[in-house]
Amino acid sequence: MPKRYLIGIDLGSSSVKASLFDEGGRAWGDVARDNHPRQPQAGVAEYSGPQMLASTVEAIRRLVDQDFLAPGDVAALSIDGMISGTMGVDASGEATTPYTTTLDMRFTPELNLVMGGFHEAIRRLTGAGQPCFAPKMLWIRREFPEAYARTAKFVTAAGYVSGQLAGLAGRDAFVDYTYLWATGLSDTVNYAWCDELCRAMDLPMDKLPRIVRPTDIIGGVSAEIAAVTGLLQGTPIVAGCGDQSAGLLAAGINVPSRMGESA
Repeated sequence: MPKRYLIGIDLGSSSVKASLFDEGGRAWGDVARDNHPRQPQAGVAEYSGPQMLASTVEAIRRLVDQDFLAPGDVAALSIDGMISGTMGVDASGEATTPYTTTLDMRFTPELNLVMGGFHEAIRRLTGAGQPCFAPKMLWIRREFPEAYARTAKFVTAAGYVSGQLAGLAGRDAFVDYTYLWATGLSDTVNYAWCDELCRAMDLPMDKLPRIVRPTDIIGGVSAEIAAVTGLLQGTPIVAGCGDQSAGLLAAGINVPSRMGESA
């Protein structure tokens, strides 16, 4: 029986790293590509969605270009990514805004507004002390109204790249529930968007993506991506999770009585 492999991709703040594992968890190689943000001045840090995708595609292509590996040997792939930010996608799934995290401080007025007016409700319903999704959406609406109007859904960086790999339309955009605590818009206990918080901040729930489990298959590798990576068309893409959750899982903090700390 041929050996089967899995590809894990870390969409980090300075690099995209793709790693190949067999089903027993043994690593068989990794490839990293640059993923630094554009920082033209203090307080500005923008990640280009298309560039993140290009770095991911190149990393996958280099990873699977190994003599022992046939395209059909890859059983699935998944992405973990940065948590503290968002970006918009249009009806076709294309980027309408850059991806910005809390490194980009232009959303400070909106962050102060959200923290000053809704902190108790956000803490109670989402579990977050300082959310980023909601104030970023408010900032984009104020500062870039045309981009906001064209945005069908606001997504994570990993959600955007996964959606592009699968050729998902905007209506099929997703976020897995490990990101919900950072949104400021969720009923995290019930893995749902919170009507109370969305109404309070005047943010339309229909611009938020569907919520999935980290283990859900959100689609398969598109024909276009298969042609440039060497993967088989239809290779399952698993939703994945936020980078902090991935780190805790790798450290074995996934059973009762174990504890981890993340700065």
